[in-house]
Order: sequence, then structure tokens, then C-alpha cells
Amino acid sequence: MIIRKAKKEDLKTIAGLEKIIFDKSNFPMSIRNLQYHLRVNNMIAVAEIDNTIAGYCVVFLRKKYARIYSIATNPDFRGKKVASTLLEHILSQTCGLNYISLEVRKDNIPAIALYEKYGFKTVKEIPCYYGDGCSALKMKKALHKL
Repeated sequence: MIIRKAKKEDLKTIAGLEKIIFDKSNFPMSIRNLQYHLRVNNMIAVAEIDNTIAGYCVVFLRKKYARIYSIATNPDFRGKKVASTLLEHILSQTCGLNYISLEVRKDNIPAIALYEKYGFKTVKEIPCYYGDGCSALKMKKALHKL
């Protein structure tokens, strides 16, 4: 598995995966959204296996913190540690910041377990965060400044 920065040519595939993985109530990104984030140097990391995008992660970078907007695995590559590898990469790239945060569906038990494994802690519940009424958990991980 290779982790690399997304290229403009990857965005159509990533946008397609967003629509497959996240229904409308989970705020999937459009190709225009992805183009914007690539242009403003937010982080879009791609996991590639055999020249196929196996997963990706979109991270908004701010001066003192980062926010994981989405992390997703292509359904054809589930069970191959794609999300774990992407998360490790993101954490290695953001260690100069104060913290990293994310929101996750309260009912997404596998994702919550993954984030907890990497040291994320739930800091609050956000009621009715998603379009279908599901609440979100806001999770944070303190990072070490260099």
C-alpha cells in the first residue's frame, strides 16, 4: 500500500467513492469541494493498492489544529487496514499542531473503536448532527509540538 498526496486526476474517483460510502445525510463532498480543498492546500491523502485508490482522507489544516473531515475505504479493500494506515499517515503529518479533531456518527462503532485505538477521546456529543437525525461524537487527540 502506498500513501500519497491526492492529484487532480484522483478527484473524480474520490468524489465517486464519497457518493458510494456516504449517503446525503452524511455530507459527501462533490468534485468541486475536493478541487477547492486540493487548491487551498488542505490535505487529501490517498491509499493506493495495485494502482487503485483503496481509500482516502480529507483533512482541513488550520494554524494550530487539524480536522479530519472524512476518512473512507473503498468497499473493495475493506479489511486491509486502509483506514488505519491513512490515520497513521495523517497523524505523522500533523504532529506540529496542538490537536486533531473529527466528528463521527454515534452509531459508527467500528470507526469510533479505530479512533480510540489511536488515542482520540470523545469530548462531546452533538445531537442531530447528520441529516438523518443521528448524533455525532466530537473526538480530539492532543498532538505533540516539535
